[in-house]
Amino acid sequence: MNEAPTTEQAARTIKATRVSLTILEELKTRDGATLSELATDLSPSKSTLHCHLGTLLDEGYVIKENGEYVLSLKSLDLGGYACERKNGYKSGQENVDKLARQTHQPVQFVVAENGWASYLYQKAERVHEVPTRVGFTTHLHCTAAGKAILANLSEETVRKIVAERGLPAYTDRTITTRDELFDELESIRSDDIAFDVSERWDGIQCVAKPVRTADGEILGSISISAQREMVTEEQFKETYPAKLANSASVISINASYESIYPD
Repeated sequence: MNEAPTTEQAARTIKATRVSLTILEELKTRDGATLSELATDLSPSKSTLHCHLGTLLDEGYVIKENGEYVLSLKSLDLGGYACERKNGYKSGQENVDKLARQTHQPVQFVVAENGWASYLYQKAERVHEVPTRVGFTTHLHCTAAGKAILANLSEETVRKIVAERGLPAYTDRTITTRDELFDELESIRSDDIAFDVSERWDGIQCVAKPVRTADGEILGSISISAQREMVTEEQFKETYPAKLANSASVISINASYESIYPD
């Protein structure tokens, strides 16, 4: 797992690069925007934003549609490469698809990177009902998938992540104190399964199983999410955990093989 950046690393940043990245994030959030709209909410001057947008246009990371700047598909190549180089991605993809067909629920393969939970792959029959997408990033403490990963990290690493990323509340059920989190992680280690009931999104509950290599190193987690009214307690507490355990085992075996015999 990549560790969270240190204070010294955070200090060594280039302001111009940060402005360009902020513009890209803003265009994603807004689903496109004009220069004037960006200038309203971002701190750089309009002329500075125009220069950054011009560079992003020249490099192909932004295009113009109907008078607005929007993200291009060029970033897809970078994201696709980043996903494919992760150990377990291929097997995780296959097993996520299989589990989604079996349960008719959204299934995700999640990894930790730089102290965040990153959604490496997901499958859902009803895409509009899923609040995440491939590449979605969130805190680790607020989802079953993230907690399943945290429970397999050292206490020192978890404390560092909490210090760097915090424990913000997304709903009134989110864990927001370190003591509560460590109690929860101890329970997850004991049962080797993690749950969250509307801790990240109201009305959505998730169950997750950690995925490890053959030598016990944490790769990530595989999770099933569902709207609370769409599943029974038996499914959530028994059926889904059993299916996740099987999928996690298969991913682990295949990932170990892939690391020894890469394509």
